[in-house]
Amino acid sequence: MQIWEYVASWCKFGAFYLLELKDLVNFHNQIRGSPKWRRAVYTVMQTTIWCLWKK
Repeated sequence: MQIWEYVASWCKFGAFYLLELKDLVNFHNQIRGSPKWRRAVYTVMQTTIWCLWKK
């Protein structure tokens, strides 16, 4: 949870809670902004998941 709070803060989002992978997909689908911003956020989220999995 602390990692996702850090990601939300860094991306300037409000707090969000992810219990399952589908929650991440739903959250990404609701992001507003330009396609470039949405892609950047998607990349940050994918990288975070990869780093968590790698540990």
